[in-house]
Amino acid sequence: MKYYAKIEHERTFRGFDKQVQENAPYRGEIARLRNEIRKVERGESIGNVKELEKRITEQTRLVPHKQNGQLVAAGMQKQGPQTHIHIIVSRRDMTNTYTLSPMAKHKASEVELNGKMVKREFDRDSFYQAAEKTFDRTTGFKRNYMESYVG
Repeated sequence: MKYYAKIEHERTFRGFDKQVQENAPYRGEIARLRNEIRKVERGESIGNVKELEKRITEQTRLVPHKQNGQLVAAGMQKQGPQTHIHIIVSRRDMTNTYTLSPMAKHKASEVELNGKMVKREFDRDSFYQAAEKTFDRTTGFKRNYMESYVG
């Protein structure tokens, strides 16, 4: 089997993380208020800078997710231990003779690929059934017939 593994020690918040999405309206309002302050300072708008800064402070206080006093945003590093491993497994073995594809619906057979006969060895149905039995046995789960995988 051919595989690659990569160890990473950091994670960052991404745009679809719950914390980033929940902070987004507050960050947007704070950005709008800061823009308004710049306009007032340049003389393009009329307003009270101190009042706008007070509103920014209030919005910052209301933000639901903070880390070390900063608002959680996309690209910010996550706190705490974040060590994790990414593993990529090839669909083919080192000799390019056998394929392993858990999403394949075929039984073990041979097919011609690029002029060579390649063996398809993975039986997804038996894999799912064996995985269910192993899970049930190790956890003591009592699975009824309706919850069982049927290929």
